[in-house]
Amino acid sequence: NKILVINRGSCSVGYSIPEMSVNRTFRPLGQPGDRMNISKEELKALNYTHGGRIIIEKYLMFDEDFARSLGLDVEPEYNYTIEDVKKLLTSGTLEQLEDCLEFAPEGVLDLVKKEAISMRLDSHQKRELISKKLGINLDSMIKNDIIIKSAEQNTNNENKAVTTSKKQGETVKTRKSTPVNSKPILTK
Repeated sequence: NKILVINRGSCSVGYSIPEMSVNRTFRPLGQPGDRMNISKEELKALNYTHGGRIIIEKYLMFDEDFARSLGLDVEPEYNYTIEDVKKLLTSGTLEQLEDCLEFAPEGVLDLVKKEAISMRLDSHQKRELISKKLGINLDSMIKNDIIIKSAEQNTNNENKAVTTSKKQGETVKTRKSTPVNSKPILTK
């Protein structure tokens, strides 16, 4: 009587049902812990808890027939996986992307945004459409991601340089920031 339930979102999702002594947390899609086998009774109970319906509609994905039995509108985009989103962004038409942005649950929209940034979506038309439909500035988000990754790479390279300059058996300590109670050093 259990069914596979997957967190389709790019963030963790959790809920509790005190009457059933249940506390669950799903990791983001693509990470270990993003899916669990859960009883239909638990999902029915979640559907009637405060905020539970929103979690079910927007972030959790499970058997379409059971989803319909809970009163969910199941559009074709309901079952989109990371691979489907990547395919949509790389080889899908503008019309397919627009339909996805119009009808997909929130978790799928999160994936569209995350993957567009991650792959640095090169289609200007698709970037504009995503920005308009999701109310974001995808171009700026991609630029910020590039800057952050570049800074991380530079930090990693600096750390590698520090590590290679160590004497054998000696640990080199490096400060990451200025101490809170730092006072200027007086020189004569």
